[in-house]
Amino acid sequence: GNQEFIAFGISNIFCGCFSSFLAGTALSRTAVQESTGGKTQIAGLLSAVIVMIAILIVGKLLEPLQKAVLGAIVIANLKGMFWQTFDVPVLWKQNKVDCLIWVVTWIASILLGLDLGLLAGVCFELLTVVLRTQFPFSAALGNVPNTDIYKNMKKYKNLVEPSGVRIFKFSSPLFFGSMDYFKEKVNGAVGFNPVRVFTKRAKALKKIQALIKKGQLRATKDGIVTDGSVSNEAFEDDEEALEEPEQDVPTKEVEIQVDWNT
Repeated sequence: GNQEFIAFGISNIFCGCFSSFLAGTALSRTAVQESTGGKTQIAGLLSAVIVMIAILIVGKLLEPLQKAVLGAIVIANLKGMFWQTFDVPVLWKQNKVDCLIWVVTWIASILLGLDLGLLAGVCFELLTVVLRTQFPFSAALGNVPNTDIYKNMKKYKNLVEPSGVRIFKFSSPLFFGSMDYFKEKVNGAVGFNPVRVFTKRAKALKKIQALIKKGQLRATKDGIVTDGSVSNEAFEDDEEALEEPEQDVPTKEVEIQVDWNT
C-alpha cells in the first residue's frame, strides 16, 4: 500500500510540472465513475465512502466469491469502453495519427497488460510527435473564388492562384531537423531551385563584367552590345560547376512574406 502511495505521489509531482492529468485510481474505477456521470471530486469522495463500507461490512459476505465472479463485475463495468472500438472509423476520419495512437494503446493494453500497454502508447505517441515535427504537413495554397479562404491546391479544384505569388503553408516550427525538408518542399512548390537560379545569374554577371573589361562587350542605354566574337557557349555552365555544392548567394531580390500567426 505504501509503495503505491509513493508511486502515485511521485507521478503526480511530474504531472503537475507538465500540465498532465493526475493519476489517483484504477482504470476500472475511472470507467465506472465516468459511466455514472461523475464530474467532480465529490464523486470520488462518495466512491471512497462506499468502498470503505464494502470493506468493513460487506467484505466478509463477498469473501467466498470466486475471482472469476469479481472479474465479471469489472468487465461489465468496462463494457462501455469496449464499445468504443466502433468509434475507430469516426476517429480515423477526424485525425488519422490520433486514431493510430488510440488503436496501438488499446491493443498493447490488451496483449501486454495495462502498465506496459500505456507505456507502449506513450512511446508510440512520442514517435509520432518526432515524425510530425521532422516531416510536417506542407502545401501550396490557392484562393477560393470570391472569398478570403485559402485551401490546398492538390485537394481542392477550381482554386485561383494569385498572379506572381506562390502561397506556401508549412505546419511546423523551423529548426535544424526540418530545415532540409522545408527547403525541398519550398522548391517543389515554387517549381525550381531559387538558389541554383541565383548562382547561375551571379556567374553570368561575372562573365559579363569580365568581357566588358576585355572590350568584347559594351554596355549601352539600350543594353549590351557584342562585337561578334562572343558566343552563347561562353555563358553555358560547366559540368564540374554544376556538381559543386550550392553556396549561399544574396537573395535580396526575392520578396518573401511570412505569416507567423498561421
